[in-house]
Amino acid sequence: MVKKGKAAVLVSKEKMEIREYALPKIGKDDALLKLEACGMCGTDLDYYYGNKKPGPSEHKDFQYPFIPGHEPIGTIEEIGAEATKRWGVKAGDRVAVQYYTCGVCKACAEGRQMSCESPIAGIGKAGVHLSPALWGGYAEYMYIPPRAHVFPVSKSLPAKVAGLFNPFAGAFAWTVERSGLKPGQSVAILGPGQRGLASVVAARESGASFIAVVGRGRNPYKLQLARELGADLVVNLEQEDPVAAVKKATRGAGVDIAVDITPAPESFDQAVSMVKRGGTVVEAGLKRGKTIRDWCPDPIQHKNLSVLGAYGVSTTAVRSAIKLVESGKYPIEKLVSHTFPLAKTEEALQTLAGKFPERHAMNVVLLPGA
Repeated sequence: MVKKGKAAVLVSKEKMEIREYALPKIGKDDALLKLEACGMCGTDLDYYYGNKKPGPSEHKDFQYPFIPGHEPIGTIEEIGAEATKRWGVKAGDRVAVQYYTCGVCKACAEGRQMSCESPIAGIGKAGVHLSPALWGGYAEYMYIPPRAHVFPVSKSLPAKVAGLFNPFAGAFAWTVERSGLKPGQSVAILGPGQRGLASVVAARESGASFIAVVGRGRNPYKLQLARELGADLVVNLEQEDPVAAVKKATRGAGVDIAVDITPAPESFDQAVSMVKRGGTVVEAGLKRGKTIRDWCPDPIQHKNLSVLGAYGVSTTAVRSAIKLVESGKYPIEKLVSHTFPLAKTEEALQTLAGKFPERHAMNVVLLPGA
């Protein structure tokens, strides 16, 4: 009898179904993952609510129906000999799997996977019509193709904590690597979401001398957690001018680096305004098509600023994230606000989206094995 695995399939906008698929036959160069946890992020919400639609603009194989989930943690169920050599893992090992890139373009060859020139239907966004169907982490089992990036993770961590590797990878990629953060520099983080809060820890771990976090008072639990994770200044922008508060705390100079991780378009202007002359602004929060009205870019020139876009994560950032998560140095388990079994995937997405405001959702983790 062919063994099967259940998966939460996004059939169309705001419609998910639990389906079963045959587990693939594993060859010498690939592997099968038994899922323990899979984190959820804003991109998953964009797919669920139809704000970001699969189709030819991304890749011909990215289309409904598909299995979401690009933050998987699990144990290797089966693996080929060549894959064992390449990834340095074996059956029974716990691993994190990063979405994969083409591996052959100029950017990939130079180690700049975030700038891959050939988008492909990777983990969490390949249609189930593409054999072997199990491409996403919202499932009991997931296929690991040869081009995936696989990283060992300690088995001592609770699954929901191990599942935080991706938010922290984003934090290291954007707030540390992309910005060029050096020990002793000051940082402002706009947006205390899961990746913004992870960025507080990444900045502190990387030697930042001063960390400010800007957020809205309607989420007081997030602002409080920012303090617990190491922020020196927490600004409720609904009560005070965030630029003035940051300038006051830095004696009028401003910060060396501002990282904008919010979907609010006005936050970019705030980031530009609170950075010191010669500083750096990293734009990592997708605005989903929203524009800034009556805004003049002259301050970028006048202050001689570097403005950088950030998208995706690097393999080095994933390694840094796993090392930090395994260290136990910070109370990062507080980032996980909710966990859900596979059968409640749709409720999990709606919780992350804020449909149930009384739940105070922050980081939602799916536990397919629960």
